[in-house]
Amino acid sequence: MPPHGARRGPPLRRAAAEPPPWDAASAALWVLERLDRGRQGGAGRAAVVNLGAHDGTCSYGGKVVDPANCAFERGHPGIALEGKPGLLQKSSDHWDGVHLHEGYISPWNVSKIVRDSMEAHQATSISLLKIDLDHADCFFAQALLSDPALPLPDILVVEYNKAFPPPVRFQERFSDATVADFSGSEDSWLVFGKRRQWMGCSLQSWHDLVSDLGYSLLAADFEDLAFLRNGVLDLGGGSGELGKESGGGGAAGDWLFHVWLEAAHCAAPSRRLHGMQNSANLDLRALAEEGWEDRCHVAFSWWVHERGYLHSDMSCR
Repeated sequence: MPPHGARRGPPLRRAAAEPPPWDAASAALWVLERLDRGRQGGAGRAAVVNLGAHDGTCSYGGKVVDPANCAFERGHPGIALEGKPGLLQKSSDHWDGVHLHEGYISPWNVSKIVRDSMEAHQATSISLLKIDLDHADCFFAQALLSDPALPLPDILVVEYNKAFPPPVRFQERFSDATVADFSGSEDSWLVFGKRRQWMGCSLQSWHDLVSDLGYSLLAADFEDLAFLRNGVLDLGGGSGELGKESGGGGAAGDWLFHVWLEAAHCAAPSRRLHGMQNSANLDLRALAEEGWEDRCHVAFSWWVHERGYLHSDMSCR
């Protein structure tokens, strides 16, 4: 039985005649297809931006794992960025109009790289931005979303740190030293060793960052979050975000905690298989406490004990 009455299975979402898929990657593609229909014959060209394209894989075992790579396969123009040289060469042979950028990037040069690519493609909008860099993803998102010379993407798909429940705001800081370690390793996960729990950004951090810019949570699963810019596509059923209409949580903001319960916490033992629990000196079930004050206290104490403050920031409401 999931804790605190949380349901098993896909999260609740807004009622619609044809609801999008429950997982983030498939939901993003579902929206993209409908936006494409609306753009047919319209002015302007939309680009897809993929920060962390890996080897170009779209799906694995019948499951969509990278919606941006899938969009490239379907003929969308854009830019694919990957730190490991040569990793994208095989897939890119089948992509038309996609600019490849190999080599590691930083929050200080990513905006120019994307701007130059959009100019080369004569693109006037960004239909999809996907971020999965395994390092300080929020900082790259902030750089792109705050650049006045870049349009806000219609759809945003991001990897998140599933260890920390709302309202814990966790953000890994960007580090040149970490990037240098990445360049000397075959697998970026090996760089983090036993501190995988201190990677990336938590659900609350992502939500706070993009909601202020006019985005709503579309879908959440164990790996990723999908956000949709308000007003881009009418999904029906009102203007609320995923999970809000379920009535879960009671107090304002608690609905996001219930999204985390369903998407991340109740997906155990997957968390253990991904190395989160194995690398932690805390039983991560303690972070699913009923009261938000308890959740914040446990998370903050753990963060201080493991000296997470050396490479990350943490706060609560």
